Amino acid sequence: MKYVGFVLFSVFGAFCAYWGVVFLSRGEFMTALAVLAVGVSWFGLVAIGIRTSRRTVTARTEFDAVGTTIRPDRVVDLLSRSVLASGTAAATLFAVLAPVGLLAIPIPRVQRYALPVGAAIVALIGATMLWRTIRQGSLSYMRLTTSGFEFGGGLSAMRGDWSAVKAVTDTRPGARNLTASAIIVKLSDRKVCTVASTGSYTADENALRDMVAFYWRHPEARSELTDGAASARLSPSGFRGS
Repeated sequence: MKYVGFVLFSVFGAFCAYWGVVFLSRGEFMTALAVLAVGVSWFGLVAIGIRTSRRTVTARTEFDAVGTTIRPDRVVDLLSRSVLASGTAAATLFAVLAPVGLLAIPIPRVQRYALPVGAAIVALIGATMLWRTIRQGSLSYMRLTTSGFEFGGGLSAMRGDWSAVKAVTDTRPGARNLTASAIIVKLSDRKVCTVASTGSYTADENALRDMVAFYWRHPEARSELTDGAASARLSPSGFRGS
């Protein structure tokens, strides 16, 4: 199915690229920019899929006196930022151009107001995510400290203390599995902290889940999170827990 997605996204990207050139030739520069930005997003998603499917991704790690931070593969993270930035730019242009009649794309009467409003919402969400990405240093991250964990990404972050963890698994209670590389941390207050997929971090589907589980089960080893030893345990082939 993923290859079908690659083909469809490539077709969508090519379609946008074609019409972007057409609008440029007609002198509709702002519309061309909006359409080309959408095309960049589609092609960016294809590039991310190819990168992760080849299983060549490598997590980036850094540590300090408090703990270790794990970030996605550098190439995947840059591509993800490009997709987010181009999508946000496209949504902003649609939101601005459509209401004033400067969008050279026919809009059905029933969508005359829905399109710009929807685009404005997408642009606002995208801008917020871009701001968070710049602030936190990557589109998403995982941080493990001697006292607990933090999963950041999108619009929010999920945190918990090791003492409150009841289980680390890949299955969400009462729901079907998200992905083979998902991390599901169940807490004593019934809260569930989730990383839907770690495919942008490591090629091994179990590596980061094994890492979280190891430092939950072995409090005596958590000092490794502050001296670089935890990073040394993590490699493209998996997490060495012993």
